[in-house]
Amino acid sequence: MTTKKQTAQTEGPMLDRSKQWLESQPDLPKVKNALFAIVSKVTNGELKDDHDSRDTCDALTEYYVDRGGDLADLAVLPDAPGGAEAVTSSPAAIGPAVFDCGSLYPDGEPAPQLSKEEKQRRLRIIRSSLVRPGGF
Repeated sequence: MTTKKQTAQTEGPMLDRSKQWLESQPDLPKVKNALFAIVSKVTNGELKDDHDSRDTCDALTEYYVDRGGDLADLAVLPDAPGGAEAVTSSPAAIGPAVFDCGSLYPDGEPAPQLSKEEKQRRLRIIRSSLVRPGGF
């Protein structure tokens, strides 16, 4: 026979139940085991990979690290395809890419053509402003 209190503990969002459990200050190995169990169940398909399970994993991870645990020791949920928003929504269709062959600079007056002598003069000015290391 289950009481109303026992039934309430097994119902409701997993995040709320986890927060209540974390208020009892569980030790780090228990938190690590709980997180591993959730990740295993989500990976095996026993739990839905939704915002509730991800938020619960985040809360357990935060508690573990805040109390001195090493983040590298914890199991992690694999990334959902398309990011966290794709957990509960379907991906949007993307149309084909279109090549934009427009000009890369605004249309305007082209620069005047320089004579060969003017080009050489400007090149000498640029070369004179350059300094080589070692004075070569």
